Amino acid sequence: MKKRKNTSMLLSMVIIASVLTINGSTIADESYELIDIWGTKGSADGEFNRPVDVEVDKFCNVYVIDRDNHRIQKFNSEGEFITKWDSYGSGIARDNDGYIYIGSSFIISKFDSEGNFITSWNIQISTLIYDIAIGKSDNIYILVSK
Repeated sequence: MKKRKNTSMLLSMVIIASVLTINGSTIADESYELIDIWGTKGSADGEFNRPVDVEVDKFCNVYVIDRDNHRIQKFNSEGEFITKWDSYGSGIARDNDGYIYIGSSFIISKFDSEGNFITSWNIQISTLIYDIAIGKSDNIYILVSK
């Protein structure tokens, strides 16, 4: 039996979150298969009110910025709610050590994987942070608009 390579990402919509699997090893051979759907509109655990970004850690835990509920929600790869913490953001990223970074307005905040606050930085820019990413050497990149 041929071993299947799976790469999962969460697509956030207004009232649902959908998980897709990418099958195949080359771009020309890629096919997409919907493997699960979870979440509805609301404010209870596992519900979303304007999810805006997603990150997956090395254990396949899924972190979602639930913007209008002012929180980050963490799920396992099956969509089961694990935990949440208060935070408002527009972008989420993870470094090589598993720390979670949230970009919001002019601030980047750092949390451990359970949502415990570590530190934050005020970014001296004249516009808002829209998204963040972390490179292989843990450099933080921010997306802004002028």
